Amino acid sequence: MSEPPDRQKVIEKYLQGLRHDDGYSHGYLKSDEELKLFERSLAAVNERYAVRTSRDLSKSSKPNVVFSMIHCGSRISLDNVPFRVVKETVKVCIFGTGYYKKTREKKEQSSSTTDWQKEVYEKRVDLQGTKKKGCAATMNLKGIELYPDFQADVPQPCGQTREGHLKADKAKELQEALDAEQQTVAKEKRVYVRIADCSSHQNHGFEDMEAFSQNMDKSVAERIQMLARKGITSVSDVEKCLHYIVHHVLFANKEKPDSSCKAFFPTHRDISKQIEAVLKKDRFSTVDQENARILIEKIKAEQPESSVVYRSYAARSFVGSSDSDNVEEGVASECEDTLLFCFQTKFMRSMLKKYGGSVVCLDATHKMSDYALPLFLLVVKTPSGYTPAGVFIIQFETAHCIAEALDVFKQWCDNWSPHYWMVDYSKAEISAIKQVFPESQISICDFHRLQAWQRWLRRKENNISDPDEALRLMKHVASASNKHDLDKPVEVLVDSEYWKNDRCRSYFEEVWLSVKELWFMSYRLKFDVVLTTNNGIEAQNRVLKAQYVKSSSGKRSLTSLIMTVVHGYLLDKETKFHETARRQSSAYRQYSENVPAYLHNRPHGFVKHMLRRLVNAEEYTPTDMDELPVEGVFTVHSERSDDDLYSVDFTKPSCTCPDFRKHKYPCEHFCVVFKCSDKWSFSCLPQSYLNRPQVTLGSCPESETSFGIPLVNQPSPSEVSSQDLGTAASESDISFVNETSLCEVPLQPGVTMLPGTAAPSVSELHKSITAKL
Repeated sequence: MSEPPDRQKVIEKYLQGLRHDDGYSHGYLKSDEELKLFERSLAAVNERYAVRTSRDLSKSSKPNVVFSMIHCGSRISLDNVPFRVVKETVKVCIFGTGYYKKTREKKEQSSSTTDWQKEVYEKRVDLQGTKKKGCAATMNLKGIELYPDFQADVPQPCGQTREGHLKADKAKELQEALDAEQQTVAKEKRVYVRIADCSSHQNHGFEDMEAFSQNMDKSVAERIQMLARKGITSVSDVEKCLHYIVHHVLFANKEKPDSSCKAFFPTHRDISKQIEAVLKKDRFSTVDQENARILIEKIKAEQPESSVVYRSYAARSFVGSSDSDNVEEGVASECEDTLLFCFQTKFMRSMLKKYGGSVVCLDATHKMSDYALPLFLLVVKTPSGYTPAGVFIIQFETAHCIAEALDVFKQWCDNWSPHYWMVDYSKAEISAIKQVFPESQISICDFHRLQAWQRWLRRKENNISDPDEALRLMKHVASASNKHDLDKPVEVLVDSEYWKNDRCRSYFEEVWLSVKELWFMSYRLKFDVVLTTNNGIEAQNRVLKAQYVKSSSGKRSLTSLIMTVVHGYLLDKETKFHETARRQSSAYRQYSENVPAYLHNRPHGFVKHMLRRLVNAEEYTPTDMDELPVEGVFTVHSERSDDDLYSVDFTKPSCTCPDFRKHKYPCEHFCVVFKCSDKWSFSCLPQSYLNRPQVTLGSCPESETSFGIPLVNQPSPSEVSSQDLGTAASESDISFVNETSLCEVPLQPGVTMLPGTAAPSVSELHKSITAKL
């Protein structure tokens, strides 16, 4: 390959002491600034190098002072002036070999989406993996410091031995001067360069394609970041500024690079990625972080039993350009430390231990502050509704950041691990949960799944003739309770006209069937879980935004967000939990006569469920029930058909009917046994089931604001057992029923009334409520 004239001009212009030897050009530059200009000029003629290895020797405890050395086959000798090497760098052509290329196994291990099939997490098929072409051209750099004031005075003629002693004495004198902190030693900088000739470049040229393949120049990237920090975030405006900077600053009075050179004339996409990266990295100020740290210390002092973790964000000096399509992960990887705030009160920790062993909801809410930091809530379903059991704020919504926060809560709660997680279709959340809780089952929220299906089917470009009918077929596939029931809806879907649509078939197969274990009903039935939607936690997010965050005045800083959540939202949710439990207690108001005594002091959702089944059981007769030889096992005829029999087992408890599978509460077939059997009643159900937190009332046992509510269901308070039945949560793995309420209505403050006490007067009630406020 012939030497391009522009390239030769650059080398001759910058390299001093230039000479050519064995396919390489040798010379030196007098400063790092000259090196930067030299490399920038090479990039302008479409020759670019990337660092392969680099060693910084300037901080070596014993710097090696020499008078001559060999650099890449060329001797460095400076007329008896001592020098030492401060840096060695090897750079290779950007079209060289893939030195940092990961094997497929390592790539899968390090990916944040390792639990997903390739077709799911890849946005596009990787047809062109790398721009490396195996070019062997290199550029070797050796930075030295020379000390002209310590030049050895060697007389001529002089023997080799004497010359060695003179240089050794001068080197010792120089070393003593360098070690003395008070003494300033005059020094000069040189960078010796050995760069391959044009003939060493293989498999590529120096034309427009090579210009387009270059990464953005560091100086250009820094200018974009500076403009973005000053509020210039329009891509077109930044592009105009870059045009001026390149022509009149970087290459003033120099040969200008061609407009196709992407190193100095980046595309709109590259500019946009740089702007997005710097905005994400500069999400909040140092002052706000310091104020947040002060607030955290105050919270720790006021709430010593609460658990708090706070780590401020620390940036690196330069945001480099990245080829990654995921800007969030790319910027997060460049941070020295990312923001992390985890908070859990004693009450919340108890809620997680008591109600979070079965199912926990995880969801993120955004636009809570001016910095767009995602706030995550860990929410559990209690008899009082959805209750926050943990809150954390992270800087980037990546699998690594989420996993780091979840691990904090796992340690706080003695390695707590729920059976089941309910999340949105978020690869980052799912990957994080699989990393921290590998034994937990994960399910995608039904509401968001159906919403995603509806939106996709209704897009015109997908060409679905009847979206509603297609959605109905897909819903039948999702609702199959076992493999036998699954075959028929799948066959109907495959035979339909929608399956012949390549886009529809590809979408359903690659995006959804590849992760069928996350949304098939048959997979959920393996776990005793009935919660199918995250709507409860969505309602919590709406309340937090509408009633707390938006009502706060001033700038929505990180500090104000933490204060609003800790001192407002979470305290109110704890109060509401206790108020709801009080209102459902017989100590607050007597139960109606049509409510059996064994249903007293149980959650109203459970009571209503049982009353409806008891009414349905009145339609049955004793002939509809048969007691089997196995103790506690019965068969009950179906109300619709005598040929259908359901097996009722008191020992588990369980029933083979769809109603019990759905709610995990006693169904009408249990109620038939209650009605027709003299031996088997509601109280014959296992105590571990009857005393589960989801079917009993009672404040959190660790809460300081606990109050007396009977946990057993006898009308007389004197018959209440002294045993804390709320601690039986771990004895059962059966989950709770999913109530239909999607948005909770705030309740008025309640008043604690212990059994046996007289009802307070109106003035006493007013005084009590005023005191609480």
